[in-house]
Amino acid sequence: MLKKEKGRLSLQKWELFLLTAMVLAAVFSSLTAFSLRCREIRESTLRLHILASSDSEFDQQVKLSVRDGILNDTAELFSRCATRSQLERQAERELPRIEASARETLRRLGVEEPVKAELATMFFDTRVYNDVVMPAGRYRAVRVTLGEGKGKNWWCVLFPPLCLPAAQTGEFSEEASGADEMLLREEEGRPKYKMRLAVVEWAQELREKWEKEP
Repeated sequence: MLKKEKGRLSLQKWELFLLTAMVLAAVFSSLTAFSLRCREIRESTLRLHILASSDSEFDQQVKLSVRDGILNDTAELFSRCATRSQLERQAERELPRIEASARETLRRLGVEEPVKAELATMFFDTRVYNDVVMPAGRYRAVRVTLGEGKGKNWWCVLFPPLCLPAAQTGEFSEEASGADEMLLREEEGRPKYKMRLAVVEWAQELREKWEKEP
């Protein structure tokens, strides 16, 4: 009788082990698929990143004015690009024009400070833009630094063209529309993907820290 009870307990432990293993395998598979989707988003996205000179109210308003000027001056240049790489090449050619737009805005506001526009690879935390969730990680970005660049930043998505005026009227290519559809929407991220986004952000921050260590 005792042997039978021990056998039953062993069987129950084995079944519990198998059930736990199946759950962990399902969770791991789900996280892996989600991580791959996040990587695809990072690799197919180009962001616009504007750094204010400081956190003063004036410098923050200057930053927003520069933003408006750049978006208005470059909308027709970027709205019809079909891929991120195509838009990135276009942006690289237009960096002098982007700087000129920012300088013109500063001139109108009576601000004398340096401006630098460049293409950069940058780390971003998980952010939400309108209804789009951008998972944490390294992104390619058009970075515009005003003055000392020590103030709070403003960012948006150049590709797919979510922050361009042309995007509001649908004046962009079908390829760009397809790229827009692959983005992670906020309604997906809460609460279903909230834990997954936290895991992805933790993994990306750990990788960023490890890569920066000598």
